[in-house]
Amino acid sequence: MTRISNLQTAGFDILVDNLPALLLIFKFALLSEYAVELKTSYRDGQRKAGCS
Repeated sequence: MTRISNLQTAGFDILVDNLPALLLIFKFALLSEYAVELKTSYRDGQRKAGCS
């Protein structure tokens, strides 16, 4: 039982230590997704307007 809780604690420590990096990666992933979404909607808008 002690071994399992030690592993859980170690995993939690690793997660907390790497939290800033994980948040940064998550932020960039969201930003790039948003940029792709904007580009796609811009292209769709141009297509509807008859521009190419």
